[in-house]
Amino acid sequence: MFQTSLVLGTGSSFMASSRQIVTLVRRRVDLSVRQSSGGVRRTVPPPQSEKQKAMRAEYLAKEVEWEGAVDYSKLTDQESFIHKKHKEAIENFHFTYDDPATGLKVVTRLRHFLKGTCCGNACRHCVYNHQNVEPERARSRLFNSAFWVEDPDYVEDESEG
Repeated sequence: MFQTSLVLGTGSSFMASSRQIVTLVRRRVDLSVRQSSGGVRRTVPPPQSEKQKAMRAEYLAKEVEWEGAVDYSKLTDQESFIHKKHKEAIENFHFTYDDPATGLKVVTRLRHFLKGTCCGNACRHCVYNHQNVEPERARSRLFNSAFWVEDPDYVEDESEG
């Protein structure tokens, strides 16, 4: 389950599940998120509108669902590390994180969710099942229960080239 350390505006902190975070966001509680690994503290600004408030609540509920579906036994050590980096980013409400292998910026599920539709680029953390990705590119990708990866067994059809 998605859990993180929260710091209230009063300075007190506690561990919270995503369901509790959704409740706090709905109530517009002044809180900060503290990343456990580095002690980074980031204030979560209150929603600017009812629409933003609803989107946050919807995203946090979806995040519980997505995180609950991850099968860690199917992930390689490298994929587990990538998942950890992604999870740290979304716990701090970041739109991107640095890929541990390449150093390139990777867009998080949060940003994909807020875009509202698949961009068609076969992104690692696409939450829209690659619905706008070219079919031949989509066939070369697999979902490993946490994110999209290249299919090592994919063989390009000669008619596609």
